[in-house]
Amino acid sequence: MFKLPVIAAAFVVLAANSASACVSYDGPTDTFTNKCGEDVYVQYRTVGGGCYVSELGAFSFKSNETRTDPLLSEACGSAGNWRVDWAWCNYDEWTNGTCKPKF
Repeated sequence: MFKLPVIAAAFVVLAANSASACVSYDGPTDTFTNKCGEDVYVQYRTVGGGCYVSELGAFSFKSNETRTDPLLSEACGSAGNWRVDWAWCNYDEWTNGTCKPKF
């Protein structure tokens, strides 16, 4: 009786995870990579310090491109450890207002 909803929910989770895997972030090099096969828009912030505590960083880039932001490793006047949160949307959906990156 509950098998079909559970299987459907598992499929949705797997599909979301595989979609999110096509944009990646490498912390040691502060580099984002787009392997989605489409243009994407990325927003990011630093939590607990860093240069993007109050302002978001953002850019768009094409499939199979990489983008680097060296400020992600800079303290910019704040001390301590911080992490980078980021989210992305398909570029066309973002420009149409149908997708907003969610952290």
